Amino acid sequence: MIGTDLGIIITLSLTTVNVSSAASVVRAFRIMRLFVLIRSAKSIKLIIDTVVRLLPQITNIMSLVLLLFFIYAALGINLFSGVMLNGEVTGKNNFRSLGNAFLLLMRCATGEDWNRIMNDLAI
Repeated sequence: MIGTDLGIIITLSLTTVNVSSAASVVRAFRIMRLFVLIRSAKSIKLIIDTVVRLLPQITNIMSLVLLLFFIYAALGINLFSGVMLNGEVTGKNNFRSLGNAFLLLMRCATGEDWNRIMNDLAI
């Protein structure tokens, strides 16, 4: 609270170019309060340590998912790039380019109307 008040006073009192740098220093001290809170709370520290230790494994899993999406996107371009645009298969939701194929696969992976897309792509 004192840091916020100090930042407002510095911003209002100084009219030079260094106002933003002085306010940034005050904001940095306010952010440091978060680190002090994390250091003092044992349960939050345990959770953050666990997440930091799991980051390499999460990266490996995400790269495997990305590889799987790339394979399915290439397969979708090969099989469904000639389907007419109608219904759920529109200018944005199609397999005519790699980017659109990735987006369509993400949409299907999250479960958003995947059954309509499947019916529209049925040949």
